[in-house]
Amino acid sequence: MSPLETFKSNLSEVDNLINFDRQLLQLVTLTVEGLHEQLKSKFGDERLNGARALTVIRGIRDNETLRTKYQAIYNQAIVLLVSHFASALGDLFREAVSARLASADAGKLLEEEFKLTVAELKERSWDLSGAIPDLLIAKHDLTFQDMGATVRAFSAYTSLIPERNVVMNNIITAQACRHAIVHAGGRVSEKSVRQVSKVLPRTFRPVLNVGEQLSFSLLEINSIKSDMLNFIETLASE
Repeated sequence: MSPLETFKSNLSEVDNLINFDRQLLQLVTLTVEGLHEQLKSKFGDERLNGARALTVIRGIRDNETLRTKYQAIYNQAIVLLVSHFASALGDLFREAVSARLASADAGKLLEEEFKLTVAELKERSWDLSGAIPDLLIAKHDLTFQDMGATVRAFSAYTSLIPERNVVMNNIITAQACRHAIVHAGGRVSEKSVRQVSKVLPRTFRPVLNVGEQLSFSLLEINSIKSDMLNFIETLASE
């Protein structure tokens, strides 16, 4: 699969995670509805024909009662989205570097130097066009969970320069939130606030306060998911 297709597949898996209760309740509702249809002609009592149970289950589904129990899952969904996004950026970087190597203007790429053992060369089977992107990542310790490092890497070694806009700003903020969730129990630190203080304008978490306990909503998850997909689609098309 292409990096874009892989990213879309990963987004679908995140959707399945955050909507697991709906899928389960839908299955349970259909099962009880079928049971009710079989029993209602034999038993008029709602306690015996499944009608009462069906009402309760539909109420849980329609009122999204279980959603309040999902806060930890929603926060982890942000962590997963940032990780999948970084992986997609890494894959696109590899493709873009390989494409530039094959072009007439390889630019700074031709000035790079690598130190390899014979064993490493043998391992790569002399497929340098495929190996060079990974060698670059390893040599410069490139990370794609940081947007600043991502932009520098793409600008230096590919013909792509990601545009700084609201979408990018939203993603930078999500990356800062991911760091707070993973490394600080979801509590916003002074470092996180400083990190995004000049990341403006943005619509995702426009205000972050020191000491704030992060708690994401389904709407926020879907919003940042859409921004990430927009960013990857744009980069892939270029």
